[in-house]
Amino acid sequence: MLLEFLRTCLNARGDKHKHYKVTPTLHLDLSRRPYKVLPQEVLRITALTTLKLSHYGMENMVDRISELTNLTHLELHDNRLQGLPDGMQQLTNLQRLSLSRNWFRRLPYCLSTLEKLQDLQVDENQITVIFADIRNLTSLTELNARGNCLRQITPALSSLTSLIVLDLSENQLSFVPEQFAVMTNLQRFSLRANYICELPTEWYQLAEGDILVFDLERNGLKSPPPEILARGSEHVFEYLRRFHLARGSGVLDLSDMGMTYLPADVMRFYKTRGVESQGLKRLILDGNRMSWLPNYLRSMTSLTHISLKNCCFTKLPYFIGDLRELTRLDLYGNDIQSPPDEIIRRGVHAMVRYMRAVDGAWWTKELDISGQRFETVPLEICDVDSLTSLKMHSQYFSDIPPEIGRLTALTHLNLQHCALVEIPDSIGDCYNLRELILNNNKLITLPAGIGSCTGLTDLRLHENLLEELPQSIGTCTLLQDLRLFNNNILELPLEIGNMLYLPALRVSSNQLTELSIGIGGLEACSDLLAAENYLENLPAQIGLLTNITRLRVSNNRLTSLPMEVGNLHNMTELSVSDNQLRELPALGHLTSLRTLLVANNPLTLPPDRIIRKGTFAIVNYLRVLYEAGGAPPEVVERGQPSVEAFHAVVQEGHHSLKLCLRARMLEGVPTQVIVGDGVRR
Repeated sequence: MLLEFLRTCLNARGDKHKHYKVTPTLHLDLSRRPYKVLPQEVLRITALTTLKLSHYGMENMVDRISELTNLTHLELHDNRLQGLPDGMQQLTNLQRLSLSRNWFRRLPYCLSTLEKLQDLQVDENQITVIFADIRNLTSLTELNARGNCLRQITPALSSLTSLIVLDLSENQLSFVPEQFAVMTNLQRFSLRANYICELPTEWYQLAEGDILVFDLERNGLKSPPPEILARGSEHVFEYLRRFHLARGSGVLDLSDMGMTYLPADVMRFYKTRGVESQGLKRLILDGNRMSWLPNYLRSMTSLTHISLKNCCFTKLPYFIGDLRELTRLDLYGNDIQSPPDEIIRRGVHAMVRYMRAVDGAWWTKELDISGQRFETVPLEICDVDSLTSLKMHSQYFSDIPPEIGRLTALTHLNLQHCALVEIPDSIGDCYNLRELILNNNKLITLPAGIGSCTGLTDLRLHENLLEELPQSIGTCTLLQDLRLFNNNILELPLEIGNMLYLPALRVSSNQLTELSIGIGGLEACSDLLAAENYLENLPAQIGLLTNITRLRVSNNRLTSLPMEVGNLHNMTELSVSDNQLRELPALGHLTSLRTLLVANNPLTLPPDRIIRKGTFAIVNYLRVLYEAGGAPPEVVERGQPSVEAFHAVVQEGHHSLKLCLRARMLEGVPTQVIVGDGVRR
C-alpha cells in the first residue's frame, strides 16, 4: 500500500524515474484511502491540477492546501469536514469544488475569492446559511445545494447570472426571492421537496431563457395552483406572466388556462401596495372549466368587467351583487340556471341588484324583490332557509314552487298583486308564519295545509276568486286580521267561529246566501262587514256578538232582521240599505247607535216620514213603538207623552168610548181603535 501511494505521488509530480517508465500526470486520486490527514508529500506537488480526496475520512483540511495554487479540480466529498482553512482563498484557479456529504453547517466564507469557480457541489450537508458574498463567484455555472437545511436563500445569489444549473431541492425553504427572475441563463432549476407556498410573479422572465427543467414537485405550492403545476413549466411561467402584467394594468386574463377554480392569488389585488392598491378592474376567465367562483371575490369591489365565456357555470354566486362597480358580465356559452334567465336578459344592473338582495338575505334574514316582474319564482330563494321575511309582491308568476316549504323560519310572506292561481299545500310547512298576504291574485281555493300555520295572525285573501275556504282554517285560532272581501265565496265554514281573537270579519262582495252559525263564536269581533252578497237572512247567533260596533249587510236580499240584533248594545253603525226589509226589529235600546242606513228598502215600519228624520228619530220611534202597548202609529209618532195620555183615556173612559164608537157606527163612519190587547177593531 505504501508502494502504491509513492507511485501515485511520483506520477502526480511528473518525475522521470530511471526504473519506472510512467507518463507524468497532474491528477492525484487518493479517494478511499485510509488516511485522515493529507500527507505532506502531496503538498509538495505544486503542479497538481486535480486532487481527489473523497471517502478519505478527513475531519480537517490543512492550511497548507494554499500551496497547491494550480488546482482546478478539488474533490472533498464524503468526508467529515466542518470547515475549510483560510488558505483556500489562495486557490484562485479552482474551477470545480466538491464538498458533498460532509458536516458543513454554513458555506465557508473562504470560497468568496474563488472567482474562477464554475462548479460548486455542497449537497447533503447541514448548511443553514449561504453567505451574501457568494455574488463574487461570477463564473459559477453550477451550484448544487441539495439536501441541506436552508430555510432562506440570499437574494445575492441572483447576481450569479452565469448559472446554468441550480439545485436547491430537499431543503426547508418557504420563500424564494423575486430577484431570481434575472437568472435567464438557467437551464436546470430544482426546488423540489421544500416548503414553498408561492412563486414570485417576476419569475415568468425565466421562460425568456433556455430553461429545460424547472422542478417544483413536493412543495406546498398554492401559487401557482396544483392544476397549473401539473401542466408543466410552460403553463407555470405563463400563469406568472399574466399575474405580473395585471399588477400594472388592472386586467387579469386567465383565459384558456384549463383551471377548474379561481386561484387565491386574485387576493393579491385586495388592499395591497403600489399599483395593486387601485384594485382589479377586469377579470377574464374565458374557456376554463370553472363551475363556481370563490367567496373572497366579493372583496374585489373595483371590478367593472367579468368575462366567463365558454365555462361550465350553471349557477352564479350571489355575492356578485356586492360588486357595485360591475357594468359588464359576459356569460356566453354557459347554461345558467340561477339567477333566472329573465333577470339576466335585463342587464347587469338589474342582475346585480337582484343578486345583492338574495345574497344579503343570508345575513339580514329578509328578502324584498318586489316589483321585478318575475314570471316564475326563482328557486334559489327557497335555499335561503334562514329567511324570516319574504316580499315578492307585484310579479307575473302564477304559482309558487312546493320548495317554499323549506323556508320553515318564515314569519312574513307577501305575495300580493301577482297572478297566483294556487298555493302549494307545502305552505303548511312554514309553520312559523305570522303574516300571509295573498290579496289581488287569482286564487280559487286555499290548500288544506294552511291549517298547519296555527300561528297566523294576519291573513289577507281579498281581491281573489275564492269560492270556498278549507275547514282547516279553523285551526288558525290566533287570527286578528282576516280579509275575505271581493271574492266568490259561497259559504263560510262552521269552524270560522274558532277565531276567538278576530276583531273584524270582512266578507263583503262575495256570493254568500247565508252566514254560518259559527259566527257566534267570534267573541272579539267588533266589525261584521258582509255587504254586497246574496244574504236572505241573518242567523240568530249574531246576537252573541256583543262587542259589535259596525254591522254592514247592505246590498243583499234580506227580508227581515232577527230580533237578536236588538241585543247589540255597543253597535254604533248599522247599514241595511238596498235589501227587501219591510220592518225593522226593536232597535230602540241601541243607545250607542249613531248611523242607521236603511235606504232602498220597502219599509212600512217605521214609516217613511220617520226615516227621513234620520237615525235618532228612527231609533226613538222604534223604542216608543215597542213600548207603546197597542197605541196607534199616529200616537207613537207624537212621542212618549202622547202614548201615556192614550193609555189613560183607554183606562178611565172605556165606557164612554164604547158609546162614542156605537154612535159613530150608527152614523155609518168606519172607525178603528186599538185597545189594550193590541187588536185593531
